[in-house]
Amino acid sequence: ASPGVSLYRMGFAETLDRVAADAHVVQLHEDGDPVVDVEPPENPLFVLSDHHDFTEEEATLLDGAADERVRLGPERLHADHAVTVAHNFLDTDGFTRY
Repeated sequence: ASPGVSLYRMGFAETLDRVAADAHVVQLHEDGDPVVDVEPPENPLFVLSDHHDFTEEEATLLDGAADERVRLGPERLHADHAVTVAHNFLDTDGFTRY
């Protein structure tokens, strides 16, 4: 391990419970509201799947935990690209300042 980096092995439900307790949970989803129509939240926690969809059980847990569901653009993005766009959204106060 490196300073400032920790590794835990937990399931999805336990991880979501632990990290969502003090955050505004934003699910990145192709059926969400356009991110340009929402304000950047305080203390956001973005949740997205990898190249596999969430299982039905995981999706149900996330639906219950998510404060909102947004999409990052008109086209589907790979997870690594979505992370970059989400960071840019936050870094520019919702794409309002560069």
